[in-house]
Amino acid sequence: MTPPAEDRYVAPSPLPNDDAASDDAASDAKKGPPNLQLPGGGDRLLPDRPAKVSNPKPAFGRKGVVAVILRDDQFLVIRRSQEVTAPGKLCFPGGGIEPGESEEAALVREMLEELALPVVPQQRLWRSTTPWGTRLAWWLADASADDHPVADPSEVAEVFWMRQRQLVVAENLLPSVPQFLHAWRTGKLSLPIDWGTTG
Repeated sequence: MTPPAEDRYVAPSPLPNDDAASDDAASDAKKGPPNLQLPGGGDRLLPDRPAKVSNPKPAFGRKGVVAVILRDDQFLVIRRSQEVTAPGKLCFPGGGIEPGESEEAALVREMLEELALPVVPQQRLWRSTTPWGTRLAWWLADASADDHPVADPSEVAEVFWMRQRQLVVAENLLPSVPQFLHAWRTGKLSLPIDWGTTG
């Protein structure tokens, strides 16, 4: 199931720069990231995305971190881009933990890389292992209501805010998402909202 249009977050368009227009790309690059017009007015300067780490990953036994981010009763969900493993699948955002990196640091880095979204890790909710041996740490994380996800198209095709009932019936989910929902429903993890009480 594709989430209805009202549950999709559409990245805002850049505002025109007040400086005199320049055809010189190098000059434009020095201006930094664009100010974005946010829904409801106002703007913000996008945080710099960290440089992506390209360390070789072991084929089995990787470690990863998953962000569980709530706004009211809605979860932040992404559709993976066609350029990554499991293209087109719906899942919570996250990624690999680099050697020497803590789970919390990996969570913060991955959210900036994928979604230019500053987050504050709150608590580890759960651990799971994928069928291919990746060990996942699921973390509840806070993001300011003033900050909106802006997808890196090389990793994320679309961004959604989805309720529990939508996730339960969604098609094309990464297998770890139904496992997480089952763990929540059966009391193996606790969230700030209760199972069955979301709209």
